[in-house]
Amino acid sequence: MSLISLAVSASLLSMRALAVRSSTPAAWMVSGPVRPLGDPAWYAATVRSPAASDHFLPLTDPHYYQVTLTTGSAPPLTLTAAPGQTVAAKEVAANPQAHTALVEVGIPTAYSIVDPAPQGAPRIVPEIVRRPVSGGDGSVSGAYAETGWNDFLGITVGIVWDFISFTYNRSTVVSAHSWQWQAAPFPDGDYFLEEMHGQTGSGSVVAGWTNATEVAPYWGNSAIHWDDNLVIAHGNGSVTGFAHTWASGPDAMLLKGWWQIVHN
Repeated sequence: MSLISLAVSASLLSMRALAVRSSTPAAWMVSGPVRPLGDPAWYAATVRSPAASDHFLPLTDPHYYQVTLTTGSAPPLTLTAAPGQTVAAKEVAANPQAHTALVEVGIPTAYSIVDPAPQGAPRIVPEIVRRPVSGGDGSVSGAYAETGWNDFLGITVGIVWDFISFTYNRSTVVSAHSWQWQAAPFPDGDYFLEEMHGQTGSGSVVAGWTNATEVAPYWGNSAIHWDDNLVIAHGNGSVTGFAHTWASGPDAMLLKGWWQIVHN
């Protein structure tokens, strides 16, 4: 799949050239077609997202970026979390005529919007378990990239998670295992189809990926597509999240507020 190959190829490995670091000591990193804005008021917004509310996925130490959009897709951001860190991004405004969006990036106060487990089943989002080894080696259990959409009322309507557990030795991912889950939190008849999951890469990066489509029968069979959602383990212990996701169908314009959480 071309996007998976892209995400774990030289373009991802060279993302330092495109990256913007935060001011925090163990800095998370944003890469992609982004331009930092010192003040969100500088952005020429024509549409506000329900995710702009501080009540949805509140972020501490927020940073703001103007992102160039691909037609019909969510902001093509790449988020990287350092070992022991969680970072999140949410679209808070857009200018469709200019094909840009305003994205807020920071540290979330809650790691996951919805527990990705069937009712009555054990939680499948484990606590992050780290076993550092002398010399910079270590292991990570249950890191993940979580990508979701909200509707125009701010209700979360679809989420995809990709998880990865891995061991590393400062430069190489020694071993890795990935898995996925998805949820349609609002009970209005949505269902997932065309779900595929896999793992690719070796050496300095290993990626777990999901390709899924959520169909909304009561919204004119509009759909949300994740093609793909990726969680990427690096040999230095950091974790990257990337999503190529978009909405289609007659009611797609009612879906607002793409967001992502990368938990390491």
